[in-house]
Amino acid sequence: MTAHGFYRNNRVWSDLDNLRMRLLYRNGLRWDQIAASMNVTKAAAVAHGHRIGLVTRPTSRPSKAAVAKPAPFSPLFQLEPLSRAARTSLLPLEAGHPLTWGLAVRGTLLDGSRWPGGRETAGAAQSR
Repeated sequence: MTAHGFYRNNRVWSDLDNLRMRLLYRNGLRWDQIAASMNVTKAAAVAHGHRIGLVTRPTSRPSKAAVAKPAPFSPLFQLEPLSRAARTSLLPLEAGHPLTWGLAVRGTLLDGSRWPGGRETAGAAQSR
């Protein structure tokens, strides 16, 4: 320390600088604003502020512990488990089956068209 105050990195901090920093800090300015008004970097302002006894203010952001955790996933509806008889009756349908044709062509140019086997799809029947 010199008679003029603290110095680091070729910057001499005078008593007037210390007083000005204390006033700006007590008026509620953030460290980046204090640094800009004193023509130094934010890191230099924070470091010097700590050396002269200014402590970092609490942030306005909530801590990680205070942030509410999202609710566990819950489906919109609950499916009942199928009985053994129902499971055995659900055999996979072959590709292009009339019952799956509407799902396969929905949103395409073929939407609402007849199944190539001759029957109309559900979308075409409803649109008429």
